[in-house]
Amino acid sequence: GEMDDSNDTLSMEACAIEFGTAVPGYDASANWTMGQNMPNPASAATQITYSIPQEGVIHFTLTTITGQLIHSQDISSAAGSYSLEFDTQHLAGGIYYYSMEYQGQRIVKKMTIQKK
Repeated sequence: GEMDDSNDTLSMEACAIEFGTAVPGYDASANWTMGQNMPNPASAATQITYSIPQEGVIHFTLTTITGQLIHSQDISSAAGSYSLEFDTQHLAGGIYYYSMEYQGQRIVKKMTIQKK
C-alpha cells in the first residue's frame, strides 16, 4: 500500500568467485566425437559417424523414449573415424535415443524413425 512508487528501485551487482580452472584427472585421449545419425528421420537404415583418438571399445545402445533397451553392442575400433550403419527396418516409427560410450564418457543423441 505504498503511495509514492517513484522510489521503487532494485539494484544488483554481479559477483564471480574463482576456485581455479584446472580439471582434475582430465585425460586428453578421451576426446572423441559422435555425429547425428543421417538421414534423420530414417526409414530403412541410418549411419552414425564417430571418431576416437586411440584404440578402444565403443559401447553402442539404442533405447525408446521411455528407456527400454532395444539394441546394445560393443564395437572394437582402432584410432580414427568410422561410420556405423544401423538397420532401422525392424523399428516402429517414433523417437529413439542412441548413445555411444568410450572410456567412461557417454554421448546421447535423438533419432527419429519415420515409416511410410
